Amino acid sequence: MRIAVARDWPALLVASAACGVALAVWVSISLAVVAITALGAVATAGLLDGSARLGSAALAIAVVGLGWGSIRMDALRESVLTRELGETGVAELVTVAPARSSPWSIRVIATTRAFRHVQVHERVLLVLPVGRSPPRGAILEATVRVAEPRPPRDGFDEPAWLERQGIHVLLEASSWRQLGRRGGIAGFGDRLRDRVERAVTRGTGDVRRAVVLGVVLGEDEGLPADVQDDFRASGLYHLLAVSGQNVAFLAAGVFGLGWLLRLSRVARELTTMGVIAAYVLAVGWQPSVARAGVAGALASLAWLTSRPRDRWHFLAVGALVLVAWMPTAVLDPGFQPTART
Repeated sequence: MRIAVARDWPALLVASAACGVALAVWVSISLAVVAITALGAVATAGLLDGSARLGSAALAIAVVGLGWGSIRMDALRESVLTRELGETGVAELVTVAPARSSPWSIRVIATTRAFRHVQVHERVLLVLPVGRSPPRGAILEATVRVAEPRPPRDGFDEPAWLERQGIHVLLEASSWRQLGRRGGIAGFGDRLRDRVERAVTRGTGDVRRAVVLGVVLGEDEGLPADVQDDFRASGLYHLLAVSGQNVAFLAAGVFGLGWLLRLSRVARELTTMGVIAAYVLAVGWQPSVARAGVAGALASLAWLTSRPRDRWHFLAVGALVLVAWMPTAVLDPGFQPTART
């Protein structure tokens, strides 16, 4: 036990932080309590040694994580637009996910920049009329009505599902137009995704194109309902969702190509890290992919810094990265590690 603690203490501390942040989904704590408890645990750690000291340090870190998670959960629960329910006005938004079409509407998650010329920063579910779909990262101007999510029905609780993503209202658009595309790192990911789509779907069309996009990018929006049902019935629907397996295949392919080109080990590791980061940006913030991306990057970084590789440390850091920004990610099925990742 002592040997394991001495060897794996970094993973234990990182896991403590991740558990503290995740706990904020159910428990909230004030910053004053965080400070008092953390300082008490640190003071206690100074009086102890060995495993007891590590336990006190882990408690202090977990409490700090709980404090951070409480701040994030407060931000996710806050909504300015709920005070505008039933109101109509012009909104400026940025789509942050691929649009999903149905016979009745087009639905896409977006971030509101302004409503009625007042600056607002809030995630919403944008409901557009049937027709063309905006690309991910599009800046839109739309005339919208602020509405509540649909009540739970047919076993699906839409309000709870949206709330876990920090979404509290729907914006039902009667008309919209695209003003441009977002920039920065997110915009780079959008452009990269567009290039990947064009590259992998060249020479394909209709259903084949949709299947390829599902396997490579997890984009199943273009698949007809009957084809999706066939995938579910065959037990192969998981192939249409990106996972750590995609990251592993990509990393192995890039590393192998670098070996064939006789690149140095350092160049191969750095290239692999860059490609993994680019793929995560292109696919989007999905728990299984982000977790695998962190693990792959840490594996390369471990070699570059001549440090041993620890799968438990990889898993703990991946979990911390996911819950640090979105504590409710712990409730996402994609957060759960599988044998493939």
